[in-house]
Amino acid sequence: MKFLKLILLLSFSNIALCQNFSPDSIAQLKKRFGFANMYFGVEGISTSNGSTSVLNSSNNIENIKFSGYAIPRLVWGGTHFWGHADFYVSFPIGGYKKEAPVQLSSLIYNLDVETGIKIYPYKLRKGALRPYIGMAWNISSFQQIIKDSASSIVLEKNTTPLLAGISYRSKRMIIETGFQYFFNNKYQYPLSKTVNGNLFLPKFAFTLGAKYLLETTNQKGAYIKKRMAALKKHNKYNAFYVGAGISASIGIPTFSEYDKKNYPFFENHNRYFGVIPDLTLGYYFSKPNMNVGISFRKMADSYQGFNVQHFHERKSIMLEAYKFLGDYHGFAPYAGITVSKENLQFATRDLSLNNKWNVYTETKAAVGVIFGWDIKPTKAESWMLRTNLRYSPLSMEVDNKKVAYNYIEFNFIQLVLFPERIWAQHKERKK
Repeated sequence: MKFLKLILLLSFSNIALCQNFSPDSIAQLKKRFGFANMYFGVEGISTSNGSTSVLNSSNNIENIKFSGYAIPRLVWGGTHFWGHADFYVSFPIGGYKKEAPVQLSSLIYNLDVETGIKIYPYKLRKGALRPYIGMAWNISSFQQIIKDSASSIVLEKNTTPLLAGISYRSKRMIIETGFQYFFNNKYQYPLSKTVNGNLFLPKFAFTLGAKYLLETTNQKGAYIKKRMAALKKHNKYNAFYVGAGISASIGIPTFSEYDKKNYPFFENHNRYFGVIPDLTLGYYFSKPNMNVGISFRKMADSYQGFNVQHFHERKSIMLEAYKFLGDYHGFAPYAGITVSKENLQFATRDLSLNNKWNVYTETKAAVGVIFGWDIKPTKAESWMLRTNLRYSPLSMEVDNKKVAYNYIEFNFIQLVLFPERIWAQHKERKK
């Protein structure tokens, strides 16, 4: 949640930057087109060592160490606020299985998708080294196995490392090295159905990466005015849009009322549904500066431990209405409400009893909130990039106990197209 507060603070702290768009102002165009710069890249991350616990032959808790994690990642993001901020998402390339200590037959430790923000007190500029600080969010996943996977738990936790490092920018590249500090690295790991041991995930990590900058918004004033004239002539400032992107969830506690009663050993596990497609279509109303749209998502997660398996699924059709809160040199934040139809399913089985799945379903309505921002340098854009966060308090009843589905959904980057605007501008270019 600290990461979300940081985004909110950055988005709304510079309210004086709100402006009306003018394609005749050369200074304004330079400022708007310099506001954000998208990039793609690669980086490597390497963590320090950690330690875990096992029950030895005397049934006493014994502490053991395990080695760190090292893996390459793909990075997608963009610099914002004229080089003073960097919003990014990194994706691990492949999995990584650790060589287990002798007391274990297997040990797995992974860092999943990471998203974060880096703040540059001195803006990024060509030919200069610049320090940064920031914060990120990711999922740490840990499992240790002694005999078989049914006797252990995959523990997934939200982690929010603090960031610090140095970046160097050339004309088209950003080279950087950084340090991550995981201040919340101590957890309880179930060693049996009734006994927990201390788990210390790695405390530090180092990164080294290179990112290639893409120029997607550099346009001349005369060209923008022609595109705006095409939209005005064909009345397409109001227009339909379609969008596609990828979302993930910020993990929610597994320990709902149902697990508290039946499976207390799941208490320390968080769950999330991983990366999913996020599809939307809607309509933009120019005069009130707001969107009304429909989003489609299918979310699922599963976890198991000590012969117990859980599966959750949520199919959501969501109506979204949100208003833009100004134009900050092409950075357009918005906030609104959502109403959705939710098809929920929960399935569980205990292999120590039988192989039968007990399946529960429920269809219900939900009300939530949405917050995000568009990157739209001009009013003539036929495509743009969008980011949003959604939250709907949601649960279902299973044996008169609640099972939670109230994910915080984070749509990293969504590509939004306006087909009617594309057609109108293309038609005028042909004349």
